[in-house]
Amino acid sequence: MSSHINMINKKIARNIGILKKARNFLSTKSLITLYISIISPHLEYCNIVWGCNYATRLEPLFLTQKKAMRLIFNADYLAHSAPLFKASKQLNIYDMNRLQLGSFMYNLANSKLPKSMKLILLITMIFALVKILII
Repeated sequence: MSSHINMINKKIARNIGILKKARNFLSTKSLITLYISIISPHLEYCNIVWGCNYATRLEPLFLTQKKAMRLIFNADYLAHSAPLFKASKQLNIYDMNRLQLGSFMYNLANSKLPKSMKLILLITMIFALVKILII
């Protein structure tokens, strides 16, 4: 997954260049909209799969995401990013993953997933149990 995460980071870094050029012409609200359209989809797509990785592997994505927030709000390089995420009403990479996992587990617990997904999860759990018993 590290190569996939690096690829996502490169895509986001390229799109930060667009934000950097646009910040001279657009309002903060428009920059947030631009962020939502060109950066956020890369972070959200299949986050439930690759976002459950080691924090050290996700850290470059988080740093790039913080850089985008600082550009949007024209904040200092060392400015704390939590208030910027809150002001923009955006989730950081870790919170995105928690939300997607929570939503998935809620749907699983309330039988809102397709039957094929339940079967895949059941088979995965059986393989995990067999692996534990063998070791």
